[in-house]
Amino acid sequence: MSSDPVASSSSASGSGSTYNPSTRPEQIDQLIAGVDRYNPHNLPLLHDYLDAQLKGEYPWDCMAALAILKLYQFNPSTFSYETVTCMLAKSLHALPSPHTNLCLSLLGEAPVSILAPATPAPAKEEGDAAGDAANPTPADAAAQAAGQSSSSASANAASQQPSAGILTDPTMVKLHHLSTLLSSSRYPTFWTTLRSNDYSEVRSDVLDRLADFEDGVRLVVLNGTALSFRTISKARLSSYLGVEEGEVEETLRRAGGEGWNVRADGVVEVPANADNEIVKASSAQGGVQREDVGLADLGRLLQQAAPSQPGASVKA
Repeated sequence: MSSDPVASSSSASGSGSTYNPSTRPEQIDQLIAGVDRYNPHNLPLLHDYLDAQLKGEYPWDCMAALAILKLYQFNPSTFSYETVTCMLAKSLHALPSPHTNLCLSLLGEAPVSILAPATPAPAKEEGDAAGDAANPTPADAAAQAAGQSSSSASANAASQQPSAGILTDPTMVKLHHLSTLLSSSRYPTFWTTLRSNDYSEVRSDVLDRLADFEDGVRLVVLNGTALSFRTISKARLSSYLGVEEGEVEETLRRAGGEGWNVRADGVVEVPANADNEIVKASSAQGGVQREDVGLADLGRLLQQAAPSQPGASVKA
């Protein structure tokens, strides 16, 4: 089994980080930091804490979620499918941090055969099996050939089945797909996918159990957009947020878009930060550096970059 990400992340992350929120109750903090995180009797307490996060009473706590999944590994009978799916949905609010993939990695190691229990074939008596193999009837031979063909088709179908790592549960796969769309900044596609008929069960069975799920996602979108833009059109931002153009201002207030300014000309000003702020190359500050290159300088640069021809001279 791989190293324990709960223990390694706990020692590597400081208080107040995305892995260890400063709002975590002291009792939960002590539980996660010690060996009690491996005690299955503490699962109800961790479940209650996760439920409080789903209701919006506490922010997402990755380390507490990983502690739950680790206990599921060691105690398969305690596995809760509803808890896991809601946990994966809530982890989307932490993007671009890889919390969803961390949770899926522990699920990939856990004995989650409860999701798709295998149905064993009825056993034959040893003598009957030997006799059938030695003297197959025409019907048996045809059935065996059909079985081999069916097995090959099933194997091909299984290889093409959507998956999240080694997990093929439909709901987990769809949540992983939403995470991929959101982390790759494909925001309009994210909203189209989320609102499609294929995701109706995900919305009703999982996402409806989370308080303000969509606004939590919109905060992720705003944070991602602020990394690349100083200004953005109101129409474009509305497609990123999954709302109508006239709802952008209210959505910004509700989702926590502090410092965003919607101008009368339909342009939205994005708050300056170290990633989107333009500064001079000579400045000691961070940010995107800008150099002033004149036409004469550009001409000399292109002349030097051009491949020299035999016998040709280059003017200084």
